[in-house]
Amino acid sequence: MKNLGYTKIGFEGTALAWGTDQLATLERLAPKYGLEIVGNVLCEPKTKDLTIQAMKLRDTGAEALMQGEYCTEVGVWGRALKDIGWNPYIYSAGPELTRAVDVYPVELFEGWEYWDLMDDTKPLTNEVWDRYEAYTGKSYRTSLTARGYDAAVLLVEALKLSGNPDDPEAIRDAYYKIKDLPIATGGKNTLGSFEIGRNHLLAIEDVPIYVIKSGKLVIAE
Repeated sequence: MKNLGYTKIGFEGTALAWGTDQLATLERLAPKYGLEIVGNVLCEPKTKDLTIQAMKLRDTGAEALMQGEYCTEVGVWGRALKDIGWNPYIYSAGPELTRAVDVYPVELFEGWEYWDLMDDTKPLTNEVWDRYEAYTGKSYRTSLTARGYDAAVLLVEALKLSGNPDDPEAIRDAYYKIKDLPIATGGKNTLGSFEIGRNHLLAIEDVPIYVIKSGKLVIAE
């Protein structure tokens, strides 16, 4: 957001722990990047109308919004923004937004950007999706399918490297022996590697950013 020229940031998210945790993290880290959190709204699940909350956040002077919301309320929020004629830059949580697009008119989210855990142009990711569809008879081309695949192949690789698949500690330690394993999540060039002291597989550089453009979900330039 700073690189795009936005410095006054608002936050809209669920009132559940996921939203409150994101807000707390944002408030702690934003000043490091020269960003000012000028306002926030936390919305209860199953809220049917968020017009008042949208006007409240608009009136804070926010130039851009970060969103940590579940898919149903993502759609309600998008509708509220259209109703009040406010079109700020929005950065949303990808899995929830991509589900909302399946339920609500996609034009509600035109221009929204979001993160996701996979690149839908990555050959291995598409191979995993195709195999899933062939096996189940259902299409589920989301990061959840890719993550499920990665969890399985990483476990199998750890079992192989453990030297003793009956020893839980050996299996745990074997994860740190995994280097450059092809995985379905991350960017085109992302490979699976673990390091001691890091409790996640993907670095921030491995997380693609998408934009909803003319009704389509595409990798942002």
